[in-house]
Amino acid sequence: MDEGEVQSKKALKTLGVGLIYIEKGSPEAKWKLEKAFDYLQRHIPYRCERHSNRTLTEARRVLKDEVSSYNEELPHAETGENPPQTLA
Repeated sequence: MDEGEVQSKKALKTLGVGLIYIEKGSPEAKWKLEKAFDYLQRHIPYRCERHSNRTLTEARRVLKDEVSSYNEELPHAETGENPPQTLA
């Protein structure tokens, strides 16, 4: 283990973030989770600017709305279903 890896693990532990090791070929290894973050990183600044949000409280409201929309309304790119349909 190199020094950078040790420091990264210490920093994550300090923040209360744990590491999860995954199998090669799993959805997580294919960056499917990163797509959600990419979506949010592209949409939140746009919506904040569009609605002239200037405070962190306003931005958090936008974040909450976008996460809800992403998790409950946005169709899955591969199946075309939205999450509530999938769980039903």
